[in-house]
Amino acid sequence: MPEYKLTYFNTRALCEPIRCCLHYAGVEFEDKRISHADWPEIKPTTPHGLLPLFEVDGKMLTQSGSILRFVARLSGLTGKDSWEEAKADETFQYFVDGVSITSAGGYIYDKAGVVKSPDPEAAYKVFVPVANRNLQYYTKMLEEAGNGFILPSGLTYADFAVYTHALTVRNVDPELAKNYPKVYEFVERIEKLPQLQNYLADWSVADAGLTGNFFWKSTDFAVDDPAAGRSVGDAFSFAYWMLEIVEKLLALCDYFGHNVLSMPGKLPIRTALVDMPEYKLTYFDCRAYAEPIRLCLHYGGIEFEDYKFTAEQWPAIKPTTPHGVVPVFEVDGKILTQSGAILRYVARLTGLVGKDSWEEAKADETYHYFVDSTHVTSAGGYIYDKAGILKSADIKAFYDVFVKVATKNLDNYTKMLEEARNGHSLTLRNVDPELAKKFPKVYEFVQRIEKLPQLQKYLKERPDTLN
Repeated sequence: MPEYKLTYFNTRALCEPIRCCLHYAGVEFEDKRISHADWPEIKPTTPHGLLPLFEVDGKMLTQSGSILRFVARLSGLTGKDSWEEAKADETFQYFVDGVSITSAGGYIYDKAGVVKSPDPEAAYKVFVPVANRNLQYYTKMLEEAGNGFILPSGLTYADFAVYTHALTVRNVDPELAKNYPKVYEFVERIEKLPQLQNYLADWSVADAGLTGNFFWKSTDFAVDDPAAGRSVGDAFSFAYWMLEIVEKLLALCDYFGHNVLSMPGKLPIRTALVDMPEYKLTYFDCRAYAEPIRLCLHYGGIEFEDYKFTAEQWPAIKPTTPHGVVPVFEVDGKILTQSGAILRYVARLTGLVGKDSWEEAKADETYHYFVDSTHVTSAGGYIYDKAGILKSADIKAFYDVFVKVATKNLDNYTKMLEEARNGHSLTLRNVDPELAKKFPKVYEFVQRIEKLPQLQKYLKERPDTLN
């Protein structure tokens, strides 16, 4: 069995859903927790200066979402099909957004005694609307599933994300939490799961080091013959390994089957054999977060409506979207939001997730670096200024932010080139051609992508936008 190690602060936050998945599945792992006081010393030793950090036999994976989806696949907690997996992903992204915004507001840190807020009242005004929005969304998901969990098939990693966020909100603001009884009935349901009892009974047990149990160890204690117990556990481990192979074969069948059925010239009766879903993607008339999605769909030869609108049209369109966000992806009218959830869904459709669960996790990690840097450089304002969308008050200061983040990411892309699948490098070249020249390997990669036969028609017709 592989050796797993998870490193994070001694808090729940973005790491708790990962811990819950591992404990639920009985996977033994080292739960290394560090204090905030020790972080400045530890930070330079981590990839990209980030936590959580997950290690599998010494191989490193960062980005909480990438780690969570990897351990969810290990634990069988991804959902019954690709759509449920995408909805679990969407729910997790709302959890991340909610935690990120409320943490940035400072109210949670103030209440936890980590960082004193200079204006707790203002911080609370940031916390309340975001907490309400997320708890309303969680309530809606629970009502739609109708089984006490977030998704119709039962427990998934999304449940542990919702549980973690709901717990934080209740700890910070018990009165606000009382407005959402269904969410807190759900919290009690999660806390009664037999597989989590040992962990939840002594949450601080992780300070001692190793936590959790291998499946074979649990079986060992349950039978009189320890050797027989381990044999049973090994059989289950082998079964999980075989299941992964079966899933890959099914994915290949889907992929090749889709390619065959997408060739009307060679198979004119395809509509009689299968009804292909109708896909629609809605986003601004620029690349940004939607472009990796478009590229996957075009590469896979999947027909879809690419609905684009201008920034001026957004105020009228915003109230018609779920939660007031884009991109929105529709599959026969069913709606999926959150760019990462959509991208992973279409990547599975088109066979672009990587050759195994580790490659899928590393591709996921790379995508999250793209998202993080896009957030920072957009917040800095330099890209918006260059695109003529918003005029910057201090272009020099914003350029300094842009260069620092762009350089860091292009360094990362150079190191992870074989795993990267995104359109971010193109944006950086458009914004700052001179900076781009310092990273020749990245822009050789860009040329390689632009020469893919499957993308030629789309790239010729695509509007020339800055990002």
